[in-house]
Amino acid sequence: MRQAKNYCMIIDSLAGGGAERVVVTLAHEFEKLGHQCHIVCLENTVSFKIESTLSTHFLFDAKDKTYASPLRLRSSCELLRQLLSSLEAKHGTFEKIYVHLEKSYVLASRLNYNNAFFVVHNAVLASLQQKTLHPVKYWNHRRAIKALSGHHLITVSDGIKHELEKLSWITAKSIQRIYNPIDIEYIRKQADQTVSDIPLQPYIIHVGRFARQKRHDVLFTAFGMLGRSVDLMLLCHNQKKALKKANQHKIESHVLLPGFKDNPYPYIKHAQLLVLSSDYEGFGNVLIEALALRVPVVSTNCQYGPSEILTGDLKPFLAATDNPNALLEKMILALEDEAISQKIKAYNFDFVDPQNSARQYLNA
Repeated sequence: MRQAKNYCMIIDSLAGGGAERVVVTLAHEFEKLGHQCHIVCLENTVSFKIESTLSTHFLFDAKDKTYASPLRLRSSCELLRQLLSSLEAKHGTFEKIYVHLEKSYVLASRLNYNNAFFVVHNAVLASLQQKTLHPVKYWNHRRAIKALSGHHLITVSDGIKHELEKLSWITAKSIQRIYNPIDIEYIRKQADQTVSDIPLQPYIIHVGRFARQKRHDVLFTAFGMLGRSVDLMLLCHNQKKALKKANQHKIESHVLLPGFKDNPYPYIKHAQLLVLSSDYEGFGNVLIEALALRVPVVSTNCQYGPSEILTGDLKPFLAATDNPNALLEKMILALEDEAISQKIKAYNFDFVDPQNSARQYLNA
């Protein structure tokens, strides 16, 4: 039997994205394996239900957005160091510390813990090369990525791993790939919950932030050409911005905006199709989640992740990026494929098994 040990996950917040769900899933799996895992959030923001058994700690108020600024960096790092030291004094030394997302990279990298592993959830170069990226955001992105240098790295896809290995300005102590843990049984149970606002009208669904990376403009253009009696549901935070963009594409009467959902799975379960239209990803958890619910998926063949998920019989449902016509073609292919349910039923989810992923993290 493995000896119980103490671990820590540091993350910017629990604001409801894929990385945040990964952290919560891993913490649960660590506990199932007999260990203690503390989640340290820099910001006190939680967008989905966290079980009371998890040990969570918050460093800064949700409204405080300047703690990683150059003027406050030293004091913020010291506050993080003090919190980690107090947790170790009370619960025992951390066997390993896993650092997730950009602000956490910046702060944790300055603490010089030899047992820290920095988890890279997104494509590196693509995130820096966004055409509309504000200079300040570019600087913050680059600073965070440079903070990875000199540390042990874990990537969530082979694509990110290969990219980091080629970057001359990042020198890592080690790089290994561990696929995200996705609890298939939990997703299916959550999907069975009753919600009152599932539409009667058939709909296609997109789940994700309303951000340039996700390329809603490509999705909206493709959807506008679909010519079917079907709606498009978006599960996202910024409904006002999404509706404005839908108006520009003249599809607003067919766009459903129920908002962000801490349990998106009933909405995914009842969709005819889930579409991912991104320019880049780190992995693409939502594709696995939809397949777990036997929902057909179409995705851009972006950097990185989708091509590692949609393999074999599902490979034809990958579309070229930045190409509404290509995305439309794959949407029609998925909607008209009479054998697609059998293809999904045969899908092997072993590579995202949560206990498997947790053991790989523990052995990193």
